[in-house]
Amino acid sequence: MKFGIFTFFDASYINQGIALLQSVLKQEGEIFKVIVYPLDETTKEELTRWFGSNEKVTIRSATNEIREVTKGTDEIKSRHHFYMLKPFLFTKTIKENDDLDWIFYLDADLYHFKPCLYETIIHSKSKSVILSKHIFSQRTRGHEIYGRLNAGFIGINFGAEEGRSFIFRWAAECLRAFTAMECEADFSDQKVLDLCAGQETEVFIVDKLGINQSTWVLDRISTPNSLLRVRKLIQDLKIFHFHGFEDSSSTTILGTERYGNFSGGKRNLIHYIYVPYLKHQQEIRNRRKLPSKFVIENIRISKFRYAKAVRWF
Repeated sequence: MKFGIFTFFDASYINQGIALLQSVLKQEGEIFKVIVYPLDETTKEELTRWFGSNEKVTIRSATNEIREVTKGTDEIKSRHHFYMLKPFLFTKTIKENDDLDWIFYLDADLYHFKPCLYETIIHSKSKSVILSKHIFSQRTRGHEIYGRLNAGFIGINFGAEEGRSFIFRWAAECLRAFTAMECEADFSDQKVLDLCAGQETEVFIVDKLGINQSTWVLDRISTPNSLLRVRKLIQDLKIFHFHGFEDSSSTTILGTERYGNFSGGKRNLIHYIYVPYLKHQQEIRNRRKLPSKFVIENIRISKFRYAKAVRWF
């Protein structure tokens, strides 16, 4: 069997995208080929510089798809564009890679800590679609309005008619919702994904904490203060989703204020997960000749609440 991974991003996500690709090649590169769609010339040039000579990585143009989802737009519909690209590029990847049996889409802000994709295929028990479930706590369950499933991690069996038809149906439903403006713009592809998955029997839902884990999951984990015991809790961590974390020359909160102000061991847990990623980002920034030093600190986000943040300088 042949396996593939694809992603796409623009210049605002170059550092995150490079980190993803390098982690994927390290953890999954032996059996997975990688396809990446740069969304602008700057990203294409940077990717060519980093991966142009790597036979495991294919850099492909997405010009026609970008033009298709941006034509005849207005200010409101423009918020949908990014979410429309994902199903459009998925169908493009299917049409242009009929030699692949399985392919996974990964958001550019994911990061591989350990190999897991082939293992996930085995555990899917011959299902043709693999999706990842949001695992919200009772307190953060309000975020389910943006979708019960996360569209940042999707696996499809190209060799099965059910897998291919699922993606084409998802793309068609996204286009219909986009045209009719039936979904609010934010995460519109994810909301449609919920509806499509609910109609399928060939869908395997990944609900393990170690795959596509993010800070929305950490609130459910009872964490002791001991750093050694915190490390034990994440032994099974394989893929972490940094949900839009961006490195910059300013201070960036590590996503925690959106899902709760974690204290004690949970702050240590976040620190332990983010530090390897930040160090990798630092290496990328050094090579790109960008500011490369950072510090993780507590900052006040309200009168009584603090959050972990990274400050680049």
